[in-house]
Amino acid sequence: MHGLWEDDDGLLWVVGQAPDPDWDPTVRSNAELLDATEKLYDRMQDMVIEAIDLETGEVVHHRRVPWATGFLHVIEPGLVGIPRQALAGYWQVDVFRVATPVVTTPRRRANIRRVRGSNPRAEDTASPE
Repeated sequence: MHGLWEDDDGLLWVVGQAPDPDWDPTVRSNAELLDATEKLYDRMQDMVIEAIDLETGEVVHHRRVPWATGFLHVIEPGLVGIPRQALAGYWQVDVFRVATPVVTTPRRRANIRRVRGSNPRAEDTASPE
């Protein structure tokens, strides 16, 4: 596991790595691993992002990211970054906001109702109630 955080909707976001679905568990020599290429690492493992509803324990969002994309680091809740070295030799970090498509959790419904209460014309696009 590389990081986790809880968002305002009661989702626990977990960032980590897992074996690639096509992983070949063949034992490799130390020399082979020392000379491993990105292609070998990409065949061995993926980065994984999951959102878990803390009230139900259900995984409501799951995303695999190929290892070749880069190693995900949690920068702060809701932001992950992939550091890499540019061709010119300097380092850069690509930053991504982590969000899920509309997911309805009990806390999210309560937040929407609270907003609706202050604005009766607000529409609930997250929950077809």
